[in-house]
Amino acid sequence: MEAENDAEEKARAKRLDQVHKRWIRLVQGLRIRERLHKQYSSNAGDAQAPHWLDTENAETHGDEEVRFTPIHVSWS
Repeated sequence: MEAENDAEEKARAKRLDQVHKRWIRLVQGLRIRERLHKQYSSNAGDAQAPHWLDTENAETHGDEEVRFTPIHVSWS
């Protein structure tokens, strides 16, 4: 009877420890996500920064205009 109670208490403690570790991991991930969002988002409010693989819009660098050509790959 007492061994049963000890086993239940140990299982409960183990489960609470796992829950605690998951919450810590979640909060750390959210903090990292927030930091990266601040670091890489544009300064123009909530508008999304252009993606570096954006092939629809040309970028200008000085006098030169850079255009990206999409590559179509077939796996067949």
